[in-house]
Amino acid sequence: MATICKELSIDAGAAAVWNALRDFGAVHERVAPGFVVATQFDGDARIVTFGNGTSAREQLIASDDAARRLVYGVVGGRFTPSPARTIKVYQSPEGLPSLCSSQYVSCPALFSPATVRPSGRSTI
Repeated sequence: MATICKELSIDAGAAAVWNALRDFGAVHERVAPGFVVATQFDGDARIVTFGNGTSAREQLIASDDAARRLVYGVVGGRFTPSPARTIKVYQSPEGLPSLCSSQYVSCPALFSPATVRPSGRSTI
């Protein structure tokens, strides 16, 4: 199974970044306002509605405050279910808080080592 990783440097304190990310029901207000326009809980899953009207049902798998790590998976909606997506907040060597997002992809033929390149870093 292939893994795609995206790493971002963020101009905010690691504690503040983690506090926003761990608030699983407020992604539309605290993490991606405008891109995500609504979030509501349905049992132990959240329904995320995007600005273009599509929605995804996401299941929280794990939230670890000590490691600043959140794991969730897409379990329904218009998107293909994914086994897990991991987000981790950590301190980069440069001293800035960084956000590392990994997605485990279940289609190895599509994401072979020959087609996947490192994404590098970007500042948001």
